[in-house]
Amino acid sequence: MNYDYFQWDWFGINIVVPVLGPLLVLWLFSLPTKVAALTKHIVIKSIGKGELFWAVMGMAAATCYDLDALKAIETNATSVKIANWAYAAHFCVIMFAVLMVGLNSLESIPSAPPPTPTANPHIPDKFIFGSSIIFLLAVIGTYTVVHAKLLEQEANVRKNAIMKIQECVAKHKANAEHCVEDMK
Repeated sequence: MNYDYFQWDWFGINIVVPVLGPLLVLWLFSLPTKVAALTKHIVIKSIGKGELFWAVMGMAAATCYDLDALKAIETNATSVKIANWAYAAHFCVIMFAVLMVGLNSLESIPSAPPPTPTANPHIPDKFIFGSSIIFLLAVIGTYTVVHAKLLEQEANVRKNAIMKIQECVAKHKANAEHCVEDMK
């Protein structure tokens, strides 16, 4: 993969802001000394119940969207097969995240049994907490790689179209207007 297609603005808007933005806001609120005692452990409280799975769902869905676009322009059959597998994997990640969010929500139902106590009361289920972090990091990586690959393929499609037009114009110098029409 050519890393010339990595876009810092895309990475900032699609990865940094949704993942680190809320944590930065929480940290900023905990800075004033009058509020600091109230906001102790605020970051763990906010992600301790698997809330990162919401970001996982959104990023995995966006990755599926990019994979669809990539499959539409990809010419290599093996790459299309890999994109199909990646799409299926991200769909499974979305379903897993939905399941984890749903399971985590069960404790808010009055008839549900109380959660078993843990060492940190802000993390009621270490599996949900840990897997939310792992899945988020994995989806950040795959989303970034798929998006860069999509940009690279789009650039290749444009370059190939321009080369075909140039070849046609060189071949039909007297009547080159039809070259552009043929490409459309």
